[in-house]
Amino acid sequence: ASPGTADASLLVFTDREAFLEAADGPVATDTLADLPEGYYGNPIQRLAGTPFEYVVGPSTAVGFMVENSSLSTLHPNTDLELEFPPGAVVAFGMDLLLRNVVTGEAASAPVTIGVPGEAPVTVTLPSGGGFLGVLSLTGTLGTLVVDAPLKQSLMTLNGLTLVAAPAPAIWSLAAVAMVISVRRRGRI
Repeated sequence: ASPGTADASLLVFTDREAFLEAADGPVATDTLADLPEGYYGNPIQRLAGTPFEYVVGPSTAVGFMVENSSLSTLHPNTDLELEFPPGAVVAFGMDLLLRNVVTGEAASAPVTIGVPGEAPVTVTLPSGGGFLGVLSLTGTLGTLVVDAPLKQSLMTLNGLTLVAAPAPAIWSLAAVAMVISVRRRGRI
């Protein structure tokens, strides 16, 4: 699935370069390096006050752990939930590792990613890890859920790449360019 795995509202990538080519807008990377190590039971707000602001949180009360600039789930039933302010982010990518809950070894397993209320997209990361990117086909992202549906894996997030929505002025210029292009084609 690199790229091209899609449902009604998402396009999912496992290739970082293809993701960056498809995602149009300002890009930021959150390496998580500034997060203090330790246990987190509540969602964490990241990149506050920027166009790339988001919140990452666990789906269960078990929470997650931050160690070595990585955020890991602590229970195989815990999903990662990401929330983006309305109109802010059109795409995000992450470096994700899946570890078998019993052995702790990296393990290839399916990962689902979706928008609440819609069928999720399922991809399998080779060797249990790699890049996973999501591009909205309907505008900007709101809430997304990342899940290891077999409930045999812990997920470790090693950083995020976020693509902000183009500024409204850019959208206006793009619309004007499209109208001019359509008018020119109509005269020929």
